[in-house]
Amino acid sequence: MLKQRILTALVLIPLVIGALFRLPIEPYSYTVMGILAIGAWEWARMSGVSGQLGRLGFAGFFVAVCLLIQFTSPHYELWLVPNTWSYKTQPWIDATVWIGILWWLIAAFLVFSFPRSQKLWTNPYIALGMGLSALLPAWVSFVIIRSIDYVGDPLRGSVLLVGLLLIIWAADIGAYFAGKAFGRHKLAPSVSPGKSIEGAIGGAVAACVFLPGFIYITSYVGNVFYLVLCALLIVVVSIFGDLTESMFKRVSGIKDSSNILPGHGGIYDRLDSLIAALPFYVILQSLVLG
Repeated sequence: MLKQRILTALVLIPLVIGALFRLPIEPYSYTVMGILAIGAWEWARMSGVSGQLGRLGFAGFFVAVCLLIQFTSPHYELWLVPNTWSYKTQPWIDATVWIGILWWLIAAFLVFSFPRSQKLWTNPYIALGMGLSALLPAWVSFVIIRSIDYVGDPLRGSVLLVGLLLIIWAADIGAYFAGKAFGRHKLAPSVSPGKSIEGAIGGAVAACVFLPGFIYITSYVGNVFYLVLCALLIVVVSIFGDLTESMFKRVSGIKDSSNILPGHGGIYDRLDSLIAALPFYVILQSLVLG
């Protein structure tokens, strides 16, 4: 299993870096759309859609909505209106991001009230709507961040995405080792018994330790205190992204969202924390990070 995980990671990391830094904005948006469409197919499985036709239909519907957004605003650099160091998206794009933020606030409530909350989304159509509320803002946020200062510096958004990825990865690593060493108090035992409060604290500490690297990578020039708060918020949201998927998988009785990535499970298994963090990162980018 460990060998498979390492080999898969060795293949995926160059592909991810290549997509971020080598693809022009439009092929990049299609690539991310396709990856998240696989995540949509996996979400349909976690939502209790048993037939392949239904799962593919949900993935196709997700792509159709993405394309609708794309065709109404094909010039991605125009999604953002620059104002010194802050950015404001066009109204319908902005609304999609806020839908994502609202969904993750609802998801936090569902996680903490599980299993009582299960009755609120046992209907597959409701669960699919929740999936769309997570995946669609994630795609929009991927494109927004990649679009930042695209005309002046086409790689600026790529660097910011790498910074976000490294914060999440640092938090995951810190949470793993802190949980193994000190984990005593369960964070959400009914959802994911393996996660502890100590592990979450370790993840937050690791993310803060990484912040000098984030400052160097992204050329951040703002208030470091605000940056720490941003990092802590990203860590908290990423944890709920993980817990939300665990909750859906527990109810559906599956271990992984799929087996498309040997040793890692599915696309959604690898992106759950990032999918949750992306809309918040867009808003933080606009308000604080610059």
